[in-house]
Amino acid sequence: EKLAFVCGESLSITGRIENRSDRRIEKVSVTIQQILRTREKKRNVEADKDEVFWAVDSVDIHDDSLALFVDAGANIKIDRRLHIPPLPPSTPNELEMVAPVPPTNRRSRKSLSHARISHDKSAAGWDANRLVSISYSLAFRVKSSGVDVMAMTLPVIIGSMPLHSTKTEAYNDKIELGEDPMVYKQCRADKALKLTYDDNNVLKCSQFMLQYVNKYPFFVDLTTSSKQSKKISMLASAIRAEGKLMKNIR
Repeated sequence: EKLAFVCGESLSITGRIENRSDRRIEKVSVTIQQILRTREKKRNVEADKDEVFWAVDSVDIHDDSLALFVDAGANIKIDRRLHIPPLPPSTPNELEMVAPVPPTNRRSRKSLSHARISHDKSAAGWDANRLVSISYSLAFRVKSSGVDVMAMTLPVIIGSMPLHSTKTEAYNDKIELGEDPMVYKQCRADKALKLTYDDNNVLKCSQFMLQYVNKYPFFVDLTTSSKQSKKISMLASAIRAEGKLMKNIR
């Protein structure tokens, strides 16, 4: 239906899969894929100068099955909704960053904070430029006999503000009351680094310094919000109400 989303929304996937082969299809899946590009600098000894390039890493964030065990000749309708978990938003203006996307290592579960992102004081010549770029895509895979026999990717955008048409009365009421309509959640894969210096004079950030960065806006009061996000909202409201009641009793 659309290619731009915010965290907490549900992505509607409809279609059909027709198995025209003589083999049994074990699984048809869709995966939210995070493509992380980091700017790196390398010394060219022959040219006696520094060269800056983009290192690209692709990681599977969330996987969901669309169909299982499709026999030869079968035609199955697909109608599923994919939950968008808390994720760092896509980086805008990526036209200048053209780099190939490598094959995904689905065993790797690292994220932005797992990669040792740090600030090197010796890299003063290029630290003014963007160091990290994040983009997303949907990867559709068809698996037979334990291997992927067909794959297709579709680029999507993870934003930080929802469309006006998706906002509900509950969302607008929070705005009028001066409340924040967003719930800030941390990506499950994010882990903060300890504050240390190494031999190369590189400073690594601590959890105290990164805790405000690693939480991303999560929307639960939209018409397109997923069932998972609405359950989280109900649970959070019950906890807040219970805490307020106990405070008044004390």
